[in-house]
Amino acid sequence: MPIDSALQTGGRGEVIRFAPAGGSPLRAPVVLAHEQPFALGAVRIEPALRQVVHADGSTETLEPRVMEVLVALHRAGGAIFSRDDLTAACWHGNVVGEDAIQRVIQRLRKAAERSSGAFRIETITKVGYRLIADGISQGASVANGGMLNPARRRVSLVLAVAALIAALGAGLWLARSSGPTLVTVGLERFTASNPAQRALAARLSEAFRLQMAGNGTPAQSGQTTIMVRGIVRKVGGKPELAVRIDDGATGETLWSDTAQPSLTDHSADQRAIGDLAGHVWCGISGARNGPGASDATTVGMLVRHCDGMRMGETAEATLDNARRLAARAPRLWAAQLAVAEAVNYRLMEPANDEAALVSEGLAAADRAIVLLPDAADAYWWKAMNTPADRPLAREALFRKSIASRFVNCACGLQFYGDFLLQNGRASDALALYQRGSSSETEDFGSLWRIFMAATMIGKEDDADAALARLDAIENPGMPPAASMARRFRAIRDGDYKQALALAPTGPPSRTDVVERATYAALVSGNPALKAEALASIAQVREDTKQERVKIRLLTALDETDAAFDLLERSRRRGGPFSAPGRFPGMAAPLLWAPELAPLWRDPRFAGYLTRAGFIAYWRGSKSRPDVCNAGDPPPFCRLLDRPAANLPG
Repeated sequence: MPIDSALQTGGRGEVIRFAPAGGSPLRAPVVLAHEQPFALGAVRIEPALRQVVHADGSTETLEPRVMEVLVALHRAGGAIFSRDDLTAACWHGNVVGEDAIQRVIQRLRKAAERSSGAFRIETITKVGYRLIADGISQGASVANGGMLNPARRRVSLVLAVAALIAALGAGLWLARSSGPTLVTVGLERFTASNPAQRALAARLSEAFRLQMAGNGTPAQSGQTTIMVRGIVRKVGGKPELAVRIDDGATGETLWSDTAQPSLTDHSADQRAIGDLAGHVWCGISGARNGPGASDATTVGMLVRHCDGMRMGETAEATLDNARRLAARAPRLWAAQLAVAEAVNYRLMEPANDEAALVSEGLAAADRAIVLLPDAADAYWWKAMNTPADRPLAREALFRKSIASRFVNCACGLQFYGDFLLQNGRASDALALYQRGSSSETEDFGSLWRIFMAATMIGKEDDADAALARLDAIENPGMPPAASMARRFRAIRDGDYKQALALAPTGPPSRTDVVERATYAALVSGNPALKAEALASIAQVREDTKQERVKIRLLTALDETDAAFDLLERSRRRGGPFSAPGRFPGMAAPLLWAPELAPLWRDPRFAGYLTRAGFIAYWRGSKSRPDVCNAGDPPPFCRLLDRPAANLPG
């Protein structure tokens, strides 16, 4: 949404300088998403996931700063790491007290104690710290090239103070980068069109600054200056925050958007500012990740891409922007990745040119792989764009992705987990979901996936732990997260009275009305209510979402003939049940929802699974669905042991 001229504020405001760190590469800021896994004796460290995998297979998740310090000390290779180097690498040059450093070191030592001696942290009095571990040789030198002599130390101190004063004079020095060129992001303090809202503007400005600082340190190819401006105003009697990015050289607006903060609800303000800062940061980080030159216009296009992928634009507009971005910067890794992402977004809707879109998405992913072959991101987007009738090829790409370096996020773990969940492999999916989850970044989606997979395979302890964390999550615009989870469990158990009690509040959708009618009929046992429920189900149109609901409800009402008829229509139409792992990225068990168990035991189910490609997938991947590993497996499981020539048509 365009922003009016009220954003033309005076003054330079804060300046975030993302410049080469200089000196020893060990002082370069630690960006966990870019760090490769490494071993300390028998312990495996996965920085991108913030996980320590102990020799007995148990894992623990470290706080971000604690993991950053561990990575920084590992970089030193056994040399002493000074406190100054530590603050440069892990606090990104911000001034921090000795107490803050000590707290992080103590937490890291607790992790070391749990490693059964695989590593430890040694304090060198008045100098710094070093990492002691198997396979790391120890040296007495300071990691930054040895201790400075007194004269050089005095000069360095004067220069450091002068640099800090200069940075603070422009605002706050938020971060430094190990990038090859200078990138400056001008961040003006937010203003308010109404004097009564100036306090809110000041608070949101600080929140935005902290969001930008907390996401890491961007470093782009090509010198770029962009200006970020914001204003709080009233629109229709309600507060609105408007943010835009301008090309600092030309003043051209590159991107703008709005959010609705609250005058009183601090958490609502944080969510509003977090969304806007996330879009801005996504574009900046996209320009920094991987090879290829970018400029201010490219950054703006990347921000628009991030906005579009978060449902800020139509799929068609998002794809059009990604195509123009790739044409402008064909050697930019993020541009090719944007096309692959946008194609997948577009393919979520019906398309007459599906084959051409698939080819475009695969080609873009391949170009991204050539540009950055060790990055995971392009592999999982290639998997997502690979046709659903090639499940083995998709799985091979997912496997490649999770074995590669996570750059933008560890999203491939969830996507691969969704693929396995939809193939009946909830136990394998759960392991991936848990690997990709952390206590500080957990959201509804990650916890819901863990709860769902654990519930499907009867791991009640894991499900209960996820449910407890869901209880604490606010899920704006959706029903309470924990209520949705409890409803899923009630339906699994056939407790339709409880499912009714946990129905979403607010104006019901058409499918909500039909579900409630079905559960009411099941609770009452009244044939008339069942007939009414069936009539309501018949009136629901058949598309990707509605098919899932209709098949579940028909099965619950013991209308298996109708359920199988709809399954076949869905298969022929290419619907959600038509192929193994049809929709990675959709957190739904589809054919393996627990309430569909009556279908699994029907003799017709074996033929359906064969025609839809599930039997061929399991045989080719040498895997079995979880239900076939239970004490009383359904009859179709016998097909997995038959010769291929004897399978039903």
